[in-house]
Amino acid sequence: MVTIETVFDRNVNKEFGKRVRSLFCIYLIIGIIGLISSLAILFNQKESSSITVAIGFFSFVVIFSLLMIILLFRASHKTDNLVDKEIFTYNEEKPDEISIQSFRDGNEVGVMQIKLSDIKAYKVTKSYYFMYFNKVNAFPICKIGNEKFLEELVKKTNAKKKRL
Repeated sequence: MVTIETVFDRNVNKEFGKRVRSLFCIYLIIGIIGLISSLAILFNQKESSSITVAIGFFSFVVIFSLLMIILLFRASHKTDNLVDKEIFTYNEEKPDEISIQSFRDGNEVGVMQIKLSDIKAYKVTKSYYFMYFNKVNAFPICKIGNEKFLEELVKKTNAKKKRL
């Protein structure tokens, strides 16, 4: 039997949302460049309705990107309502199933039995394997010290690797 304990802290949320935060940072940079370019064109020419539309569009992109970055930052630091830790268990007696126990404040709040065939995708980061059992929900498994076992486990599933 293999047991892996994953402690939930800010690092799990940071690694899970790294791609989305990067994407909104890129949108913010594009919006700022477009806004500055549109303003430069506006000051060099007479007022044009197309330039005004471009300024409005890039202003929206900048404001939306900033708002999303702030909301994602706040969400990644909010761990009060999450579980404290999860214990992942793989038993050789049931080779097609894994068990995940969730704990909050030292008390068990839930147990999930998941068949390996139900794992749809996985994502590997620096410290975690994120196993997706649908398009949205994933559970992290601490990768440090368990790399070989987790690679073998992923081979037993039909999961596809998600892009980072």
